Amino acid sequence: MNAGPNGALLLAAAHSHLDASASVRLATLAAATRDWDRVRAAAGLHGVMPPLARALETWAHDAVPPEVLQRLHDEALASGHRSLRLAGDLVTIIDRLGSAGIPVLAFKGPTLAVLAYGDLGLRPCRDLDLLVHGRSLPAAERLVSALGYQAAPSPFGLLTGLNQRTYTRNDGEIVELHWAMAPAEFPSPLDEDGLWARPEPVQLGTHTVYTLGVEDLALFLCAHGAKHLWERLSWVCDIAALLARRPDLDWDAVLTSARQRGAERMVLLALHLADDLLGAPVPEAAHERLRGDPAVRALGERVRIRMFAGPHPPTVWERRAFYWRVRERWHDRLRDFARALFTPTEPDWQVVRFPDSLFTLYYLIRPLRLAVKYGSRLLRSPAR
Repeated sequence: MNAGPNGALLLAAAHSHLDASASVRLATLAAATRDWDRVRAAAGLHGVMPPLARALETWAHDAVPPEVLQRLHDEALASGHRSLRLAGDLVTIIDRLGSAGIPVLAFKGPTLAVLAYGDLGLRPCRDLDLLVHGRSLPAAERLVSALGYQAAPSPFGLLTGLNQRTYTRNDGEIVELHWAMAPAEFPSPLDEDGLWARPEPVQLGTHTVYTLGVEDLALFLCAHGAKHLWERLSWVCDIAALLARRPDLDWDAVLTSARQRGAERMVLLALHLADDLLGAPVPEAAHERLRGDPAVRALGERVRIRMFAGPHPPTVWERRAFYWRVRERWHDRLRDFARALFTPTEPDWQVVRFPDSLFTLYYLIRPLRLAVKYGSRLLRSPAR
């Protein structure tokens, strides 16, 4: 599938092995580019501005107009400064939680940038994600609030399949406190109790913080990309970076754990995308499993088509169809569908407000609301 000239340029810049040979293709694509504003917009959308700027500066600077190269450099530098600032905020929050005796694991954001890329400036960070025990959540919320963050409205809180609480600060910084790794409608394949027994230390300046163990992190990233239909190239870059930077990562263990939890296809899809799009060094064991699951390549083709088709959010039905196909076990598919059908969401809360004591009525409101919404659309559709 042709990614188009802009997509091809982003893929070339983010390729796992940018050697002299690959640089020729990068320079050729850069020289043929005419609409650099669209390239910049696509790089921002896909979270790959820093690697794009670095690759062009290193390998193709003669093929890019100087003013464009300078603007890309400035935007990548601003992204790095933001990541550095977020790393400082992360250390402050974790120190405050630690002083209160609250265990916490940071994931994504600055810790992923250091662990997978070895450089805070190579992976844009949008917010901070912290995992705490559910029993520690009230105390963690109070401490985060004391640092100047305000809770975003959350009508359901802990009563539904939600897995996080979002906090914002006046300067636009966002902190998300998680008490589970995934919402109920897309269950996590992780052994969440075991996460706390396998933390991975990450050095942020002079401070050591802890994130998910590297195998757990790999499994999380595979599931996270599948949850969001791999809409951003940066999520594939994360997998490719782990493959390249952490050769000690036990992918056999990751695949075995995923298979036991009905999530092997999610992992195989992530590895296929990292190989197909970025030339990442996928382990041979994964190649063997890929050859045995043709559905993975079909899913990969759909991901690639959508990834470079422009910023068009998937419909509810496209998302549900993808979730259905990325699951390999029928009972997981049916369970996930049932959860999506009955787990209340904010639109259900907006239809009617019940007191907390009658919250369970939302489990009836949701399927009724969906039936009315999509049934009325079917009735309005012209007969064929």
